[in-house]
Amino acid sequence: MLLIRYFYILLHTILDSGAYFSYYKDDSTAQQSTKTFVDNNSETESQNTPGDPKRNNNPKKDNDAKESEDSTIKTPVYPNTPVKIYYDAQESKSDMLKDFKNKVIIYMWFNKITGKVYIGSSSNGSKRLSTYYQPTTLKKRSIIYQNITKYGHSNFSVSILEVCGDSKTVNKDYYLAREQFYLDWALKTYGLGVLNILTVADSSLGYKHTKETLLYLSESRKGEKNPMFGKAKSEAFILQQTKDKFGPNNPMFGKSKTEETLAKLRKMIFVYDVTDNYKLLGVYPTVVCTRTFHIGYETLSKRLLDGKIHKGKYLFSRNLYDK
Repeated sequence: MLLIRYFYILLHTILDSGAYFSYYKDDSTAQQSTKTFVDNNSETESQNTPGDPKRNNNPKKDNDAKESEDSTIKTPVYPNTPVKIYYDAQESKSDMLKDFKNKVIIYMWFNKITGKVYIGSSSNGSKRLSTYYQPTTLKKRSIIYQNITKYGHSNFSVSILEVCGDSKTVNKDYYLAREQFYLDWALKTYGLGVLNILTVADSSLGYKHTKETLLYLSESRKGEKNPMFGKAKSEAFILQQTKDKFGPNNPMFGKSKTEETLAKLRKMIFVYDVTDNYKLLGVYPTVVCTRTFHIGYETLSKRLLDGKIHKGKYLFSRNLYDK
């Protein structure tokens, strides 16, 4: 009986020890689970902390709102990496005007609202760029000046596409050829989004004839050499010639040219792919069009007149095609 009692006590002791170790093992696991839960909960609470009441705590909504806000701002494309980009023409004015003194540059103005561009060149970069900030210059009827006046300098970026060298060392023909390269690229890339009226880099804008040339032009139109020599002018003709045509008296006052009108003035050509439901492939100046589609000038002129499909695929037109 005594042995049986000792055996019974020993058995209970062993069982109690097992329960003890099991309890502490389970308790350790429970503590670890509790710690994990607390850490995760703290992390979650940290992410959901209100902080600034104006702040949106939903990251997805934040990103969507940012993308929606940025979607109104257009970004330019370039044929190569620009030398320098001034993202805000208003804030960067002082830097822009001092960075390229006495440097021959090719530059591009880009409207961040409309996505339209203007290509220009100058034998003195800083001096030329400064004119875009002069009130008297901005009053001129050039499209780029009107755009800057309408949208403001802060809605434009200015990119220096190329620096050709120092003002006194670069030949004019060279930098005009480089401007033409960028202008052709812009017309091909942006089409009607180009603000340049002329498609040729070298224009007579701002050119001053020599005294000898002016004298020659004057003499060449005197007397019988003048096409109006000996012809009587009617009162209506004289009135028309002497009429004040400035401001509201100008028949074009307050009227803006449509993109189609601008295309005609620039002698732009609309190119369509008839095999793809007359998809508009682009709007090109004549020279760029002949190079792009490998078509001779005379052939292109014929296609513009007769409206025939070129190579069974391309339709060339001076006007927008109405499907």
